[in-house]
Amino acid sequence: MEGRLRTGGNPAANAQWAHGHLTERAYPLSENAPSMTRAYIIAEGMRPGSSLEDLEATLVRIDRAGAGNAAPDQPRIWTTVTFESSLDPDRLAAKLSKVLDDRPARWYSHFRAGDEMFVVFPARILRYPVGDQAGKVRVQEYARSIGVPGRQIDWDET
Repeated sequence: MEGRLRTGGNPAANAQWAHGHLTERAYPLSENAPSMTRAYIIAEGMRPGSSLEDLEATLVRIDRAGAGNAAPDQPRIWTTVTFESSLDPDRLAAKLSKVLDDRPARWYSHFRAGDEMFVVFPARILRYPVGDQAGKVRVQEYARSIGVPGRQIDWDET
């Protein structure tokens, strides 16, 4: 992907605006990215009045369950909508980022596309190569810095 190679140094120089959201890429997206990406969103984490549309998606599953790790300002029951999308991972991440709520609680979503993890926050999309512990720690530190409770910073890379 043109102009999206992160080489280190000044974080501001490595960030760019794409689809109206600040994004950072640790390296170009792998050409081995699958044509369908499995992702999810927690419905209670969507900004009121928002709509997640045009995902080119197939619904996989909807779960409603108690959230054992809910923060005091979050609902105790969460609805997780899992889907597979044929959108380019950058477009999918931008659509998720646009609808995620950042008040009162901080919400995020994540998904794997090929050899890259996308961790999507309101107005920010961070990525790192699967298995890159330093990259994962960098994203976890960002999550903590915006108020995501530590017990919720627990995504896997599968």
